Amino acid sequence: MNSKHIVKYLTNSIIVILLLIAYGFYSIIHTEAVEDVEVKKVDCTTKEHVNVNDKKILCKEDYYLFVNGEKVVVEDKNTWSLIKEDKRYDLEYEWHAFHTPKVKTINIAGEGNKKH
Repeated sequence: MNSKHIVKYLTNSIIVILLLIAYGFYSIIHTEAVEDVEVKKVDCTTKEHVNVNDKKILCKEDYYLFVNGEKVVVEDKNTWSLIKEDKRYDLEYEWHAFHTPKVKTINIAGEGNKKH
């Protein structure tokens, strides 16, 4: 092998490795848990946009919570109806790639792990 082939082989190998790493970061599921936080409910069932904290938010899902300034989707209508804004919650949510985080578990602060 001459040096031109070696350089080409190494360059292609590095590109493939970087693409695999990028795909891994894109496809990995991230999870975050927050404790004893206040939530703000946003019902998007009849709206395309809502204003939250002077920001215009596009409604792609029906129900959202804002937790520490981050938008989190509530997929289950029954869970949504049980959440009250005047209470504090322990919340776990997950997301992957560039998707909006979704509620995995939510409990009234200090009441333990009850999955929904």
